[in-house]
This record gives sequence, C-alpha cells and structure tokens, in this order.
Amino acid sequence: KRIGDANVVVPLESTAISKDVQGRWEGTLNAYQPLRLVVELQSDSDGKAAGTLTSVDQNNSRLPLNSIVQKDNKVEFGVAVVGGRFVGTINEAKDELAGEWTQGPNALPLSLKKSKPAEEKK
Repeated sequence: KRIGDANVVVPLESTAISKDVQGRWEGTLNAYQPLRLVVELQSDSDGKAAGTLTSVDQNNSRLPLNSIVQKDNKVEFGVAVVGGRFVGTINEAKDELAGEWTQGPNALPLSLKKSKPAEEKK
C-alpha cells in the first residue's frame, strides 16, 4: 500500500540549442571507477535538440538523451534509461560544459570538453 503523494518527474521537452552547444563533448565521471563519457548533441530537422551519451568504459553503451534544454549559457540533459541528469554551463570560449551529473541520490562534478568528431580526428 502506497503512503503519501506520488513523486512523478516529467522530463522537460527538448528545445533548440545553439551551434556552440552542438557537437561532440568528452569527459570523465569519477564515480566508483572513472567512466569516460562522450555526449553528442545536434539539432533535429524540427529544430529541437537530440543526442546520445556513450559510456566508453561500459562496453560503449550508447544511450539516448530524453531531454536537452539550453537557456543562455545553461545546458541540461537527461538520460531516462539510467535516471541520470546533467546540469551545467558553457564557458565563454564555448569549449567546456562544467556542471554536475546526478543519478539517483548521487551528485558528482562533471566537466565535458568539446572535441572533434571521430572522423575529423585522423
């Protein structure tokens, strides 16, 4: 039997994101072990943001982002399948997103650096 009010969080709907936020971002989440992450953000044909998060150290698991929202220099995205959320800001140089990754009761700092797509790194 449930006691108390339901606690339902409705994910934000993705919004348009600037060209500065679009692209490939890489960082390491220092959880129980260091986890290298790759976040890819782009705009869909309807103008709304879309993206994925790849956990390199967890068999390159590629997870869809369920909401991506940018307001000025603040950027946030969610990964519903793992109950995770990133909230951060883009720096003036537009090459780093610094913020916090929250998953369940845990919150950890996460910094993502903009990088070139794999095909451009050769």
